[in-house]
Amino acid sequence: MNTLSIGEILWDIIEDVPHLGGAPFNVSAHLAKMGAKAHIASSVGHDELGVKAWTQAKDLGLQTTYLTKVEYPTGTVPVTLNNGQPSYTITENTAWDHFQLSNAQIDHLKTIAWDCIIFGTLAQRTADNRAVFDQIFDGIQAKELFYDVNLRQDYYSKAIIESSLERASIFKLNDEEVDILAPLLFQKAMNFEDFAQACIQQFHIKAVCITRGADGVFVVTADENYDAPGTKVTVADTVGAGDSFSAAFIYTYLRSGDFAKAAKIGCQLGAYVASQHGAIPEYSEKIKQLLVKG
Repeated sequence: MNTLSIGEILWDIIEDVPHLGGAPFNVSAHLAKMGAKAHIASSVGHDELGVKAWTQAKDLGLQTTYLTKVEYPTGTVPVTLNNGQPSYTITENTAWDHFQLSNAQIDHLKTIAWDCIIFGTLAQRTADNRAVFDQIFDGIQAKELFYDVNLRQDYYSKAIIESSLERASIFKLNDEEVDILAPLLFQKAMNFEDFAQACIQQFHIKAVCITRGADGVFVVTADENYDAPGTKVTVADTVGAGDSFSAAFIYTYLRSGDFAKAAKIGCQLGAYVASQHGAIPEYSEKIKQLLVKG
């Protein structure tokens, strides 16, 4: 299974302790733990944090063919936790904001038949990055293109979200993001199903995944709805829980073609990660078996 995540790789600074993260990186790290050949396309700096990020990415099993070094500092994001819920201060003008790939690297990634391309909104906040996104998506081959909208502060626009949806085959967002995006995209408040069906019709999306924290996930396709229940856990922190859901959902769907199964297993891994500290904890034996059987 070949996957490519495009976007931010950065250090979340939680209680003065750096933890390597960024949504695309977290998804790739979990996919690598599951056994996928998981690539990350991003940039780090030439500084100490950049060296550590590169080393840790390789130690986690990520493919670094499309990870580059640029003349900007490696990204950092101070994180404040309130009852386990994170709030972020996203530093600007860091390496992932100006990530670079050579023409040879872009040509190379277009020779691969990708099973899934994973991307989000935040890494498209700079013109530099949007130009690289355009180069990558021009002629790329992929079975699925998974777009996690992952809204952060005001680092998004209607134009960026619409262009991303036009590229995507699977769209993931959370319940709060529905309330933001329905008026932005369709000029009115909408319930989950109506919003999802509007996205499917307008942007030719195959499936819309709406996560609802402990209440599970609602998956909508053109023909069916799937309501996967959440798993009650004692929350340590929710950093990376949504990214682990994405990874398990992608991994299970690519293997089974079953959205209901993918949603169920995604919810279980997301709950497990929320019960642990950090975005990429070691898996329990129960979680390993769940992924193997899925």
